[in-house]
Amino acid sequence: MSLPPLLFIAGTDTGVGKTLVTGLLASALDARGLDVAVVKAVQTGCTELDGRIHAPDLAAVADLAGWPAHDARLHLGVGFLPACSPHLAAQQAGTRIDDSALDSLVQRAAANHACVLVEGAGGLLVPLREDLLFIDWIARHRAPVLLVARAGLGTLNHTLLSAESLHHRGIPLAGVVLNDLPPHSEPWLVNDNASTLAALLKVSVARLPSSPPVGAGTGLLAALGW
Repeated sequence: MSLPPLLFIAGTDTGVGKTLVTGLLASALDARGLDVAVVKAVQTGCTELDGRIHAPDLAAVADLAGWPAHDARLHLGVGFLPACSPHLAAQQAGTRIDDSALDSLVQRAAANHACVLVEGAGGLLVPLREDLLFIDWIARHRAPVLLVARAGLGTLNHTLLSAESLHHRGIPLAGVVLNDLPPHSEPWLVNDNASTLAALLKVSVARLPSSPPVGAGTGLLAALGW
């Protein structure tokens, strides 16, 4: 699969490294000379300063990509202060997530940039509302998903369940990135996880070490065939 112009970056769980992967890919694509933008559709756990919502994931992407903090290529759909599921954060804020507004944001970004990376929130089946899961919002856009997962013990079940959910909804799986998070597993186990997932899912499986070196995004692109 060639690099898609619209790519969703989703995780098997929260805290698996979606933001790290998004930032590394944005940096590598920018270095390649590609007009790339990043959309964080929903961010919980935001901070507020002078009445303005600050999204920590977009700040991390900017840092990884070497972009200014408020670069025009960074787009936030909606942000909430509580660090919890999007549907609950919206409830606590006295509102509901407007999925049509998120659709419009993605469509505008796609119209104005050669490549758009859309980072998810939590895992694929996180609810945006009681009647809308994140994965079902993704399905509307008919774009592939790059799945980020832990490299160690337990990743086979979580990754295969996530891939099955994508397949059930007709969403293409663009590839898998295994992120070496603590507690670190033995290399022989991580090696087998990568080869097993590649064999079962028939996609490229890239790996990120615990401390990615400079230029790791370029390595990710190569490992994913982009």
